[in-house]
Amino acid sequence: MILTGRVVSIALLACAALAACDDAPPPSSAPPGTPAAQPAKSGSSLPAGMVSAVSSGKTSSAISVHFELGATPAVGMSMPVKVAIVPHRSFKYVRAIFTTPDGLQLADGRLYEMLRDVEAEQILQHQVTIQPTQDGIYLISVGLETESDEGNITRSFSIPVIVPAGAPAAAQG
Repeated sequence: MILTGRVVSIALLACAALAACDDAPPPSSAPPGTPAAQPAKSGSSLPAGMVSAVSSGKTSSAISVHFELGATPAVGMSMPVKVAIVPHRSFKYVRAIFTTPDGLQLADGRLYEMLRDVEAEQILQHQVTIQPTQDGIYLISVGLETESDEGNITRSFSIPVIVPAGAPAAAQG
């Protein structure tokens, strides 16, 4: 019974974190029809299925992070996590580092290398590959560094990942 109460409590916390996500990006300040200056722009809107990462503050008005898991994570199984970084104003540069806690390995995509002269509303795509080593609720931390006329600012975002107990595990080799 104690384990069930713990699992329910953790699930409720995860739901509360996800409910705090705001999928709607702020209104664009860029004039309509502005051409893309960076090759990283992949379109004018986020891919369907992406949701907002949880910001540690009210920073999503300047830049936001969105993600899509695409499948239910399982212990021992690698899976990609699609990430979109959307600056809502121009920056001299944007770069990011992704970290994970124990129980969730980051197999690939730890760094989003510095991209210079980033225009507002560009969708900067990235992908990380995770591999859960045990069930639980985890947060992929995203440290997002930007530089603008206001100076260098590092913002923090979290991507929640729930690895359910009893999900099929990979065969041990």
